[in-house]
Amino acid sequence: MTVNVNPNEVMDYKYVTQDQLRQIIAEADGPNPSVQLTPWFRLIAQTKLFQWWDALAANQPLPSDTTIHRLL
Repeated sequence: MTVNVNPNEVMDYKYVTQDQLRQIIAEADGPNPSVQLTPWFRLIAQTKLFQWWDALAANQPLPSDTTIHRLL
């Protein structure tokens, strides 16, 4: 698969498992982070991403959500 990113918005990307992403987030939150995450990605990961990922892995429909969420 070819990923076409806007270099003004994306520095790097990587395909990871849930466990790998959890490790990356923990590293970014650590005292000497070697990785940086955007605030919006961190909020999505903390509130929705893993729920969606679990539903996809279980071949279940994604939770229906018609609410606009304010992530702070």
